Amino acid sequence: MEKRDVTLPSEDKPRYVGTILWRNSDRFRNLPEFGYWLKERPWPAAGYDPATDDPLDALLDTNVEDIAPPEDPTKADAEATIFD
Repeated sequence: MEKRDVTLPSEDKPRYVGTILWRNSDRFRNLPEFGYWLKERPWPAAGYDPATDDPLDALLDTNVEDIAPPEDPTKADAEATIFD
């Protein structure tokens, strides 16, 4: 994405992109060991076929570490104040 001059407004770019993909789970599927993929396209190498995909599998395959809340600069300041 950066090679195409797409600006990612985050310090943790992989997590930012992962969050966007997760929030668009109607279009993308997280495939363990492979990452996110277009939901309607098969990927034989990953063993993924949308025709046989089980919604429960999609839920169980979600990596919670890929999910991040939107960055809130005021929260970081509040946390720093609490621990200073």
